[in-house]
Amino acid sequence: MLDLTRCREVVRREIAADLARLERTPQGNWESPTRLPAWSVRNLARHIAYGQRLEAEAMRRAREGIPEAADVPTPGPDRGSILAAIRRNHEQLLAEMDWHTPESLGSAICPMYYGPVPGPLAVNVWAFEAGIHANDLAAALGEDLPLAPDVVQATATVLGASLPLLAMAAAERPASPLAFVLAGDTVRLDLRYDGASWLPGPGPGEETVRISGDDTAVLLFALGRIVLDHPGLAVSGAQEDARRFKDYTPGP
Repeated sequence: MLDLTRCREVVRREIAADLARLERTPQGNWESPTRLPAWSVRNLARHIAYGQRLEAEAMRRAREGIPEAADVPTPGPDRGSILAAIRRNHEQLLAEMDWHTPESLGSAICPMYYGPVPGPLAVNVWAFEAGIHANDLAAALGEDLPLAPDVVQATATVLGASLPLLAMAAAERPASPLAFVLAGDTVRLDLRYDGASWLPGPGPGEETVRISGDDTAVLLFALGRIVLDHPGLAVSGAQEDARRFKDYTPGP
């Protein structure tokens, strides 16, 4: 898990990279597809602006003791409005992160639309969102980039906490007990189904599907950005279950 200072630096760096890419992207290329289904570069840019506002509001509400999640607007569709919203909302988020100390963050609860998030985990969510969406944007604009090590760490933290919850909320369940190991160079995610519930941690070897590669490939697969046939991935165990991983763990 990244600390507050490191999370702030990831957010600052990755959103700055988004702005630089978007500012030099011709208007016509804003309609280019991304690896997120049905999302164009424009859709992704609007989501980045929205996410920064949502996260800033969550941190403000945490320090003011407001338990309800904010309902924030998505910026208009024109290029200028989107860029202005990203800049404005980004400044607000950095200011809210600056307000907190490690001590105040430790007792903070950030209200989000999907539930309350403890402060130390929340800032890792902000870093994860900034880093992954910056990578999504770069890929859509023709840059095949690895995830930075701090983005890898934040993403692994968030997925370690969220994968069992995502799986429990999914409509699809395996027919029998099953375990997944997603193994990168420095990260490992273990998830097992015992026939009734999804739980963190390894399962028996005979039930385990192992998906391995470098950190970037493994995490992008876990997030549904790349498919199992990607050349950077290797699989051992039941191929069909491996291909259904995102049916079992949809989102985030």
